[in-house]
Amino acid sequence: MSGKLCAVLLILTASGTVQPLAGQNPANDRLAAARAQLHAMRFDSAAILLRGALDGSDRARPEDQAEALVLLGVIAFYKGDDSGAAGAFRHALALDPLFTSNALARYDSALVLLFEAQRGVAVRETGPPRTRTRQVVDCTQTCPDGVVLPRLIDVEALEALGLERFDVEHHRYGAMTVELMVDPAGHVALGSVRLVASNLQMNPVELALLVGLERALFTPPRDPNGEQVSLLIRGKIGFRNERFEADVPLVPRRRPR
Repeated sequence: MSGKLCAVLLILTASGTVQPLAGQNPANDRLAAARAQLHAMRFDSAAILLRGALDGSDRARPEDQAEALVLLGVIAFYKGDDSGAAGAFRHALALDPLFTSNALARYDSALVLLFEAQRGVAVRETGPPRTRTRQVVDCTQTCPDGVVLPRLIDVEALEALGLERFDVEHHRYGAMTVELMVDPAGHVALGSVRLVASNLQMNPVELALLVGLERALFTPPRDPNGEQVSLLIRGKIGFRNERFEADVPLVPRRRPR
């Protein structure tokens, strides 16, 4: 492990900008424990703790959950996964558009550039930063019992997305896995769609599917108490026997509340 990386991880635990007071609430305690794991360079353990702040059990504040997502992005960055880091930053900004990159400036200047690039996309699409959204629950792999998953209602047809007929007829093969955030109204949070894996080879159809997914409409997700909530979900879209299929969300394993 490089000295530079070690110094960065020390900053993660020492920065007053992102350090909450332990004992205030379970989410803050979990974030503090995650920082300790980062300090010890135990990335996987830190990631487990950080994802715990996104499962809804701690009733974490949106700003705390945004911080957890940002730290997951930092972990991805230092594992060499720039795409994963960018996706985590996009999710954080979708949850809390007011989140600043001040602390990231102490980690690595490349992290600041990456974070602000994601903010730039959101500003171009939605205008100046808005207020924070409600709590988000991570249902990408597991989901708390009682959470009502969103159901895909509508997604634009390929022909409506500006594709040439040749592309529509000759690139109907393969599939891709994506992650996205569905807000309490059933809309996809702008800038939150992240490509996880694909065998579509970045052809025009793949790009059109991503655009279409950003405009998709879902039934509103609900927490176990019936209240509105934002969800992080994973889905698969693509073609089988040249016919379009959308399995969004992929049904996650359930976990006790």
